[in-house]
Amino acid sequence: GMTRCYSVWCRALSRSSGADDGLWRTYPSLARGLAQARLAQAKATGAERLVTDSLLAARWLTQAWQKGDVAVSWLPELL
Repeated sequence: GMTRCYSVWCRALSRSSGADDGLWRTYPSLARGLAQARLAQAKATGAERLVTDSLLAARWLTQAWQKGDVAVSWLPELL
């Protein structure tokens, strides 16, 4: 019962989760803002859940999650 939501910001053009290249470690407030923007963009497409193949991105996005944001899952959790 899933429907995939598409956006112009997918695959190689996907916006940052904030976990890229250690940004979460060196500039945590910037990384948190990027994660929240990524979640807001997913929500704007109508998504209820954002699925990533990166465990680090999944955990970082989950930490940045705010009430009303989309849920976050690591792909293997769904299999």
